[in-house]
Amino acid sequence: MYNITLPKLKKLIDTNPTIFTNEQHNAINYYYGLSKQEWCLGHFYLGDQLKLPIDSEITTNHIQKVIDINKEKQSMSNCHSIEFYRFQTAISKFNEFVSVFNRVISEEIELN
Repeated sequence: MYNITLPKLKKLIDTNPTIFTNEQHNAINYYYGLSKQEWCLGHFYLGDQLKLPIDSEITTNHIQKVIDINKEKQSMSNCHSIEFYRFQTAISKFNEFVSVFNRVISEEIELN
């Protein structure tokens, strides 16, 4: 219905810099930057969990899948503190991404 893709979100935040927070900009730029890394081959990892092609539509099902994966991993009692920190950072970036995603839907922001 909305055909939300990472390049469209990147274009949206770049052309409307004042309507999103720095954290939201950072999250979109983080995922977009990952997709440009040679080892990612045009993919990015939504929430650092779900591999998606950069130009594929991002759906609420993708968002929910990452949420479900994160719920399964939240009992990280047997991990090193650095791994726990990385996981928490990934969740924070994902939450900012989701806030942009939800805003596009709720405010019916047109993506080009």
